[in-house]
Amino acid sequence: MIFPVAPGQKVWLPQRGGRLSPVLRHNIRNAIFKSPANRRMCHAKACFSTEINAVQSNEWRKLLAMGGVCYRLADISPSEIAELYAMLSRLHSGWADRLTHRRRTAALLGSVPEMLTGNVLFHAGAPCTLDLVLCGESDRNIYFDVANGGHHPGASGFSPAGLMMWAGIRDAQERCRKVDKTMIMLTGACREEWGFKNVLSDVLPTGYSVCV
Repeated sequence: MIFPVAPGQKVWLPQRGGRLSPVLRHNIRNAIFKSPANRRMCHAKACFSTEINAVQSNEWRKLLAMGGVCYRLADISPSEIAELYAMLSRLHSGWADRLTHRRRTAALLGSVPEMLTGNVLFHAGAPCTLDLVLCGESDRNIYFDVANGGHHPGASGFSPAGLMMWAGIRDAQERCRKVDKTMIMLTGACREEWGFKNVLSDVLPTGYSVCV
């Protein structure tokens, strides 16, 4: 959670709470961020090293040469995104695909078009991975949340999920650079099996507030 607190301002939260963004670690007086029990989350790096960019750019070019095509979700209709999301989520995690779920997803995305970003990657004419990202903008920051995604298990041979995340973070970095704003991008929970996410992100603990 992120609250609208000005830089340098110190505040108290009047009740207990968890999952506070590390962005607030210098703002909330009664919050603890260093406990080993805190949940760790991945925040995209504000910039990548020359080595990471070179490796990822090379792999991205190879993927496109193999028939990969990347589309911006902002250029796709909400109903199409909902269909792609449902299909890839079902293949990835066995999520039950219901017509009502797709309709609700389409209605949600259609109600916040200005917040919708992210990409979907097709390979050999079929969708193989999707990153659904929602964003919000303030005077100083642009906040991006990788809400969820899915990928085709059969496409894991060339690590499309990692390449798609790199492409999405790169887009966010460029957008923030153009308007001179700070990027805050949450890429999800930290898990050892998601090595690519740990390379592209800084792993930071969430905080929790304490009250007597």
